Amino acid sequence: MELNDLWIGDLLRIKSSGKIGKFEGVNKEGKARIKVQDKILLVVAEKLEVVSEKELAKSLNKHKEEFEERTRQGKVDFSPNYHSEAYSIDLHIETLNPSLQTNRAERIFDFQMKAFESYLRKSIKEKKASIRVIHGKGTGVLKAEIESILKFHPKVFQTFPIHDGGGIEILFSQG
Repeated sequence: MELNDLWIGDLLRIKSSGKIGKFEGVNKEGKARIKVQDKILLVVAEKLEVVSEKELAKSLNKHKEEFEERTRQGKVDFSPNYHSEAYSIDLHIETLNPSLQTNRAERIFDFQMKAFESYLRKSIKEKKASIRVIHGKGTGVLKAEIESILKFHPKVFQTFPIHDGGGIEILFSQG
């Protein structure tokens, strides 16, 4: 595998552990930076393989079915610590759309808000129990706008700050 052929955000599997993460670029030593949950792992190209969209969809469906079954059995922990990487969006522009990094702040904000609103609608339509939104700390403008939308949203049951205030977990009302 050639690291130069990868795009930021591509999903990769670390062969030795089976962990799946997002490609975040290449460090000075030529190792891939792979984001797995909240950690960045440095991995040589030979120890990585691309995760296909078909394989990812199959895996997500399996996890969704398992989650729904655990929910029916009352075995799901809805505390703020519950987390599924599959049900999150990172609104940092370098992750969301790196080509916009040099644009004006207003353009970036508009793009981030459209991505958030689209993800929120999709999550509600798919009847997800919870999602996580990583908005970052920055100036607080994006965080404030997201919170104002969620505060009176009829489908939002409760929200919890995560990542030391850099994100929010959203629990949806089921009904």
